[in-house]
Amino acid sequence: MLAIWACVMGCLFFSARGSAAVPPAGSWIENRASVSYVDSATGLASRLESNVVRVQVLPVVALSLTNDQSVRRAPGGQYALSHRLVNNGNVHASVRLWVDAPPGAVLRLVRDDDGDGRTQPGEAELLPGTRLVLAAGRGVHVLMVGVVPSNAAADERIVLRLNAQADVQGGRDDSAVVSNADTVLVSRGPVLKVWKESLSPVAARGEVIAFRLTASNTGSEAAKGLPVMVDGSARDLVLLVDAVPANTQAEALPADQPGGGLPLYHWRGEPEATYHTGRPSTLAEVDQLLMGWAQVDAGRTVSFDLNLRVRRNASGTVSNQAQARFSGVGGPQESDSNRLVLALTAQPPVLAFF
Repeated sequence: MLAIWACVMGCLFFSARGSAAVPPAGSWIENRASVSYVDSATGLASRLESNVVRVQVLPVVALSLTNDQSVRRAPGGQYALSHRLVNNGNVHASVRLWVDAPPGAVLRLVRDDDGDGRTQPGEAELLPGTRLVLAAGRGVHVLMVGVVPSNAAADERIVLRLNAQADVQGGRDDSAVVSNADTVLVSRGPVLKVWKESLSPVAARGEVIAFRLTASNTGSEAAKGLPVMVDGSARDLVLLVDAVPANTQAEALPADQPGGGLPLYHWRGEPEATYHTGRPSTLAEVDQLLMGWAQVDAGRTVSFDLNLRVRRNASGTVSNQAQARFSGVGGPQESDSNRLVLALTAQPPVLAFF
């Protein structure tokens, strides 16, 4: 006689990956094994099924906090460091947030309801002792906002650690503690603060998305240009750069730019510091869109508009960061913008017959 048994060995683990939903706490997972065979005596096909194994899902809190980051600011300069806190578990979690900072640091936590990385009127400040209640699978953007001390020394590093800890059903789970470490580097030369925003309400396949890049020199000196080649001639330029992200293709740069400057293209496969004022025969060969200035004085803000077309076979998101490249105290410097992530609009399935 052939018999088959199923049993549970060890522990059952699960995680939230992709679009798969985490099983709710208290739910049951059932499984049954089976075997199919041909009886050599009778020549008949047979199938046997095992007993049913039932496993109950336990409550689990799994927090994630992103990302560590580093920014440059002048003494007296403000910073707003954006973080994303998500409950990847299967139960509600009451989350406590706190910051480990150097003595004398003045900062506050703000709930960034629209996720734009900036403090807005009406967005709640998370006072000490405030708890965020996150449902399973839900998240929130949090800003760590502060000011660099006016007496901070050049090249001083201010390290700030944002921590999150969850309470589960009245008892704290010490394993559900996550943290990010941010570094504010104090600079007495030029400091370019870069911001990227979308001017389009949605990102749809086949459509054009408009973006604006903004760079403000919050430092004490002018940002000077770096040596580059433009149409075969040597130039010194401060560059605001946007790499063409996956799922998109560059469009021609608008002629009417809000911040002046020299519009530039980088052609795919060419050296990094080689640029053109004209576009190639096909825009698919453009992998960076740029704007250049001879210098950006202290206190000046410049901006740059660009368009990208979403590919018709795109999936997921359109995501990237802009970057400023310039010469400052000590040589070449770079400043990254916020990371802008746009979800593509849902597309219904289409069946094609051939």
